[in-house]
Amino acid sequence: MSELINRWFGRAGRLPGVVAYGLRYPDATVFSNTWEARLSQTVLNELWSRLAPMAGVAAPGETHEMLRWTFNGGVVIGTARTDGPAFFVLASKKVDELDMTGVQRLLSEFRALRG
Repeated sequence: MSELINRWFGRAGRLPGVVAYGLRYPDATVFSNTWEARLSQTVLNELWSRLAPMAGVAAPGETHEMLRWTFNGGVVIGTARTDGPAFFVLASKKVDELDMTGVQRLLSEFRALRG
């Protein structure tokens, strides 16, 4: 676990259209940050744990820089670092409300962290 990544995750501010962030390490340590009372830490941590193995393998036409999973209630955008940690953004399905520029900035920052 990286203290630098943990500090960055703790300071990642809420973006328009985003309801939660997730962080998963290769040792299965998981962290969640949400602004939605209806989303429990347990549910979010399970979601990140299930998506993390897929974050290391890009789907056809996608890169490791940004992966996207679409669900009935929203979308998860994620990225994985070469040293194993994965970062996820859970957003509303209303794409017009999502600050995609901000999400891309967060994904880039996460990949660029030295830690």
